[in-house]
Amino acid sequence: MNFCALFLVLISLPLRARAAPHPWWDDYPTMAQAETLAEVKRSGAASVIHGAAADPTWGIMAAKLRAYQGAANLRALHADGRRAITWVEAFGDCMSYVAALGLSADGTVQRDPNHPDVPNIILNNWAWQFSGSLGPHQTVWIGLHNYTDDLPWARPYTRANPRYGMPMPRFPNGVPAIGCNGSPANPTSWRVYQAGASRDINGKLGVVWELNPEVNRLDPGTGSVAGPTEGLVPVVAGRDETSDPALKPGEVRYAGIASVHKDAACPFWPAYFAASCRNAVDAGLDGLWCDNYSAWDNFGYPPVERAFGEWSVARFRQYLARHFSPAQLRAMGVENPAVFDVRAELKARFRRWFGEDPSNLRAAGWRDARWLSDPIWRAYRTFKQQAGAEALRRCYAAAKRAGGSSFAVTGNDIPWFSLGWVTDHWLDMVNTELNPGWHPGSGSFGVGFPPVGRMSPVYRLAAAHGKGRFAVAWYYLDGQYAKYRGNSEVGRVLSYEALACNTFLLSYPSNPSISGTPQSHHEVNSFVTASKPLWGDRKPAANLAVLFSPTSQLAFMAPGGYPNMDRQPHVFSFYGWCTALEMLHVPYLVLPEFKVTPAALSNVDLLIAPEVVALPAAARAAISAWVRRGGLLLVDEPASSLGCPPPFRGLEPLRGVWRLRGERALDFYVNRDSRAQQLRWFAGVVAAAKRRGFRPTAEAASMPPNVGLTVFANPSQRALSVDCYNVDLSPAGHRVVPAEQLRMTLRLPAYLAGKRLRGLLLMPGQTPSPIQLVPNAKARTVGIHLPGLRYYASVLVMLADKPASVSKPAAFAGARHGKHSHLKRGEASRTSHAPPSSPLTASGRGVAKPR
Repeated sequence: MNFCALFLVLISLPLRARAAPHPWWDDYPTMAQAETLAEVKRSGAASVIHGAAADPTWGIMAAKLRAYQGAANLRALHADGRRAITWVEAFGDCMSYVAALGLSADGTVQRDPNHPDVPNIILNNWAWQFSGSLGPHQTVWIGLHNYTDDLPWARPYTRANPRYGMPMPRFPNGVPAIGCNGSPANPTSWRVYQAGASRDINGKLGVVWELNPEVNRLDPGTGSVAGPTEGLVPVVAGRDETSDPALKPGEVRYAGIASVHKDAACPFWPAYFAASCRNAVDAGLDGLWCDNYSAWDNFGYPPVERAFGEWSVARFRQYLARHFSPAQLRAMGVENPAVFDVRAELKARFRRWFGEDPSNLRAAGWRDARWLSDPIWRAYRTFKQQAGAEALRRCYAAAKRAGGSSFAVTGNDIPWFSLGWVTDHWLDMVNTELNPGWHPGSGSFGVGFPPVGRMSPVYRLAAAHGKGRFAVAWYYLDGQYAKYRGNSEVGRVLSYEALACNTFLLSYPSNPSISGTPQSHHEVNSFVTASKPLWGDRKPAANLAVLFSPTSQLAFMAPGGYPNMDRQPHVFSFYGWCTALEMLHVPYLVLPEFKVTPAALSNVDLLIAPEVVALPAAARAAISAWVRRGGLLLVDEPASSLGCPPPFRGLEPLRGVWRLRGERALDFYVNRDSRAQQLRWFAGVVAAAKRRGFRPTAEAASMPPNVGLTVFANPSQRALSVDCYNVDLSPAGHRVVPAEQLRMTLRLPAYLAGKRLRGLLLMPGQTPSPIQLVPNAKARTVGIHLPGLRYYASVLVMLADKPASVSKPAAFAGARHGKHSHLKRGEASRTSHAPPSSPLTASGRGVAKPR
């Protein structure tokens, strides 16, 4: 028997006997994006985002093509025990692309020789530069309209298919959305897109045109596009949105891809999503990576460019009639909701307020803070949130009907741009793109980079948005952070910070902008695989929680975006508090408003509410009852209430309500250079909370601020663990500065208090080894001493009668760089609460939504 396997069996047998089963996506789903088994093995990942049956809403026929192309690789992955999910679009883009279909001698479309149920596509956009030398062919645009309009060459995979069909798509007035207005060679002429697309406030359809760079290169002699351009759509920079930001207004290029943004209020998008799920299940996939599982392209940043599709405008009339009385409507300026046009009304208000042309979507007035208290805009914003959430609920239900409970639904763009569209009721796991630089959810300066910038609060919030315990993150290194690409040391530091927050960084070998290297990803993922039997079904545990309110996040959104993207009151205060708690080593849970229940609050002693201006009624009621039962609520008061009723009204007289003013947490997030000085104020708040009776789950006051920790509870297996990570990265990113002599004290849960205990230390690159515990029976605590920490350590506290092994399995020894307890001669270490040695001030604009 393999020695590593024997070790894992011996040490985990009693734990596995009591562990509850988890679906695969909640069982340490390390992940890569790749096509072949060899690539996935190089990453060490247990699961993969694969291209088989990929469907950015381009029709079932096109998704079938991708299923056939990826079938052999998918079978190999499954045979090796890996799970595979594929890319679909939720509520972002609906893609179509130009292609050439081969023709027979009689002029009919050829069928694929290996798969006669699909046409023979001899060329598509990605190689269109070779289209000038094709033989007999028919040029088409492959997209959803082939499916909805039952085009003969796309059969049998059209809307009429008994397995993959859907109801007739319609305009809001009931008219069928089939056929086209204009040339069928322009995909945006097809009515299915005109009915279901998102639009700007001027009513213009939202579409991005992508350009094949080889086709669109300029001939040096003539200055004209080299081509060939047959079948492509001419687009004009400045008038049309293109994939080439370097084009000057008026320049003409030729597009072979059209990505139409979706209106989430349109009911036929979830219907098609359901058909796509059935195809993914039939292809053998284990789940979905849903891009734009959020407000991104259907509400948009800014909303004035995306939020006004035909279905949204029509359904908002119904929303007004249902939710407001005639008197309320008149006070809002609505005389007859049945004919009300929200686009026209908002533009009329803009013109009255600013005296400018409202069709200018970049006008500063669209970002004016007055919109935040405007009743029509606030009502429309709430309607869009509810319509988006309803659409995602329908998509999630369809996926589960098709594939069952283990079929994974993972989603992108969360939590930075969820805005209340997403909750754990209709998402299994966040699987999101992020970066340390510019983003509407993190400001123009971004979260920043270690050692000063901390992504850990984002990871914790992401994991809290799903049904399961984990999240996956695509960590892009763009702009000023591109210098850290291909760096294994950076990859380890970032990956272990994420791991301590129940998040796995995606390995993406073919994308150089993703952090880490194949070596660093393999080391981390192998460590997770080896540790999984020991960690079992543990979950983060703390008696302090920080409240996150997507309702408050949305409350600060104007039609043109945030009035000040670099001072978002609730979100930045939330990240400020969480970052300070990370640096002070005070364990905390992230509590999104949709998870606020009496049960969730039952183990919380201190709840921090950072500049919360609005909460759902159920969350307000649960918090009020909890405070009355003795909970301590720290209310970080917002600078502006936006005219909203205070969410914690009526609790003022209670001793458990503690109010702070001054936006100190927001400033802590924004002003990174002075965090060492600002941290003293947060330490004082924690000390004051202790004087009020609060006892943190763990205390580690002597640890340096660049070390963070997470406490995990595992009551079913009667175990406790604490994970420590080190982000003290040198400015050049060449090495991490190890920390020495780390001491912490853990409060013991009832299932361990008063018992004989033992400790086990897990470190990458080292044999699992016993570690001495210092129990304090009177205080019901246990002390832990770590001699040194380079990247990461996990200390397990368990009953003394658990079997142990001191063998050296290869899986733990794989990372030779992880010798944490012994420093190289002359190597510096951090042992005290000192200011960071290399603050990185992030400025400049990165990529808002990296692809």
